[in-house]
Parts: sequence; C-alpha cells; structure tokens
Amino acid sequence: MYEVQIQPGHFNAIAGLLDAIEKDPNAEEFMEPVDWQALELHSYPQVISKMMDLGTLRKNLHAGQYTTYEALLRDLQLIWDNCKLFNYPGMYKLANCMEKTSKKEIKKFIDAMALYSVNVPAPANLPPPMKRKRSSLRAGLAKPERVAKAAK
Repeated sequence: MYEVQIQPGHFNAIAGLLDAIEKDPNAEEFMEPVDWQALELHSYPQVISKMMDLGTLRKNLHAGQYTTYEALLRDLQLIWDNCKLFNYPGMYKLANCMEKTSKKEIKKFIDAMALYSVNVPAPANLPPPMKRKRSSLRAGLAKPERVAKAAK
C-alpha cells in the first residue's frame, strides 16, 4: 500500500495537530506511558504488545521515527485501541471520546494541508469492554469526573 511521506516543512503543522488533540481535557490520561508496574497491572505487557501514549508519539515525531503520515496516525490510533483493549468500560468510553476528537482534528489537518491521499487507519475491531466492579472507581483506578464526561 502506498503511504504518503512526511514533508520536512510539515513538522510544525503535525505538532499543531498533536497540540489540538492534547487540548482536550480527557487527553491528560493519555499523555504518559501506562505505569503498569506501579498499578500492578501484571498482564498489561502480555495484552498490549506495543505500548503508546501521546508523549511518546510526540517524542518519536521529534526523533524522526515517522517517515509517513500513516505510520504516525497508526501510532495515534494505537493509543485508543490499546486503552479500549485493556481497560474497563469507563476508560473505554474515554478512549472513544479521544478517538473522536483525534478523528475530527485529523480531518481538519488533512483538509488544511491538502493531504487527501493519506490513508487514515481505522480503529481495531475490538470486543465491547468487560464489566468490572464499581470498586475500581473507589480504588482510584478511574477518575469519575472524566469517566462521567466521556459517557455524555
């Protein structure tokens, strides 16, 4: 499949795309890698084969690790897919909310840059979230105000 090469003069515009996505208040949960050891999520590395977050995505961009728009957008989609694959319903909803925000911002970016041949990756075909006990909220594993906002 043909992929569109990132033009050197477009890095500021790509950084602007990431800025726009990160402005969403829900993005806070996705800014750093999941500290699965501190959270005692011992199965996380077995379930999530490639960990990704917005901070790592930005570092990879600045390090020149993305040569095509599709590679960058695959890693962006991976953030939401990983969250939906591993987490409970509230975080699944939060990831859906952020995925919608990113799709909206990607469309604006593509239109502004006239990059109509870029293939935007589709979300993974994931099963619905597993039901978990409400105790995960009480244990501090979710921030109720964000979960409630994402559910709207």
